[in-house]
This record gives sequence, C-alpha cells and structure tokens, in this order.
Amino acid sequence: MKRTFLTLTAACSMFYATACNERESKEEKDPEVEELIQEDSLDQNTEREQLSNDHFVDTEAAFNSFNQVTAGAKAQMKELTSHYLEIKNALVASNAAAAKEAASKLSAPLDSFNATSLPAKQQNLYMEQAGAIREAANGITKAQDIETQRKHLGTLSQALYVLNKSFGTGENQLYHQYCPMANNNKGGYWLSAEKEVRNPYFGDKMLKCGKVAETL
Repeated sequence: MKRTFLTLTAACSMFYATACNERESKEEKDPEVEELIQEDSLDQNTEREQLSNDHFVDTEAAFNSFNQVTAGAKAQMKELTSHYLEIKNALVASNAAAAKEAASKLSAPLDSFNATSLPAKQQNLYMEQAGAIREAANGITKAQDIETQRKHLGTLSQALYVLNKSFGTGENQLYHQYCPMANNNKGGYWLSAEKEVRNPYFGDKMLKCGKVAETL
C-alpha cells in the first residue's frame, strides 16, 4: 500500500512538472503569448483580477517611477521587500512556520513609517498598497496551512511589485517571475532576488516551473 502511494505521488509530480514545461515551451514559441505576458505586468485588468480584487491603483500612477523619492521611502521599500523575500523563500521551502514568522515582521515597518511625509501622489499610492500588504500579511500569519498562505501571495507580490516599480528597487536587483500553472492555471507572479526560478506557489512539487517576466 505504501509503495503504491509513493508511486502515485511520483507520477503526479511528474505529470505537473511535464505540464508546466509544455506550457512554458508553448509560450516561448508563441510571440503573441509572450507579448501578452509582458503586457500583464503593465496594465492588464485580467492579471489584477487573478491576484486580488482589492487594493489596486490607477495603472499610469502605479507603474511610472517617481522622479524624486525620499531616503525614508527608499529605506521603507528596502525593509518591506526584505521581509517579503523571507516569506517567498519560506513558501518555496514549504515552511509554513517560517512564512508566518516573516509575515509578522511586516507590521512594524508599516506602523512606523510616516506616509504623510510623502507628496500627495506618492502617499496615495503607498497607502493603497500598504493596505494590501497588511491584509495579505495578516492572512499568511493566521493561516493554518501552507496552501492557504500561498493564496495570499498574489496580493502581496502585486503590492510589492507596484511599490518597487514606482519608488525604486534600491540597491538590489529584483526579478518579476511568472508561473502559468499557479492559481489553478490562471497564472501567478512573484518577486525574487535571484534570477533562477524557485516557485513559491508549488515548492518542491514544481520548483522550477516559471520564467522571468521582467527585471526591475
């Protein structure tokens, strides 16, 4: 019985990995699909709906970098992104406890940052995305299992993407990565400090499923 279970598990893992590779190959050969993937990261409402129905801002404001950003705002982006990457890495490792601990660290910088010191447009954008970060972080912290935590990753990733895209990524380069099979084949994005794909939506089940959609 145990041998049969292990065989089925291995077969399922092979099936998912093959499906992901086939879909990636199809996208790479189809220039229209590639173009759509790039457009998704800019202003497509479809991707917004896949990741979250709340906390999104006007496309033009969200995805045009601000010319002048205060040192305090840059430091805030760096700290929030650092904690985000801890969460992402924990989900890659399928470590629910580590993901919960990392998510709990987001509250302090969100509470301490004085958003009113920002210019009006920057303040509005930050406050909108900070709300999304707080909501997703709370969801991850309260979740009882890794799969529930992963359901909040899309919202969290989108918020951090918008903030880094608008305020700047600071000292470290980031990679906006995409898996076509995440979220029940609707697709899902995340940020990574490494170019090599390590999928947080599936962990070791499909660790390398995905591609780099954009370099920040």
